[in-house]
Amino acid sequence: MRHESFCAPESAHVDLEIFKTTDGDYIVEDVNRNSIVLKVEGKLFKLHDGFRRNDAVGNPVVTLRKKKATAHARWQIFKGHSVDSNDLLFTALTSSMFQVKTKLHVFLANNTAEDVFYFKVEESCTRDSGSIYDGDASTIVAEGR
Repeated sequence: MRHESFCAPESAHVDLEIFKTTDGDYIVEDVNRNSIVLKVEGKLFKLHDGFRRNDAVGNPVVTLRKKKATAHARWQIFKGHSVDSNDLLFTALTSSMFQVKTKLHVFLANNTAEDVFYFKVEESCTRDSGSIYDGDASTIVAEGR
């Protein structure tokens, strides 16, 4: 595995549920609804679509911004509340312009040439689950349902 520094040494099973709030935001809770894991705020930008993921007490963890007018759908993920290029963590973009199911390539911020992707994210054919792979290998490092 090329990127074991991003993976836990052992498997962990986590069950989460997503709920939409009355103000249009989302809350991610554990399956028993005992604790809030993340809060997702809605659109934040006028020129770019985006949203922010907060921890359980409302502190910004990451800000996601969708770039407009690009050949491939491109999202930039920044640290905390920032959208400054110095706080860019990684970029995710579709692997091709036309897709039946979502396939993303994930590039870390220091890979400005975007020549080698670190992770590949693929949606299932039924669109109810997905897998994250270690680069272009067939090794699954995470799954979601």
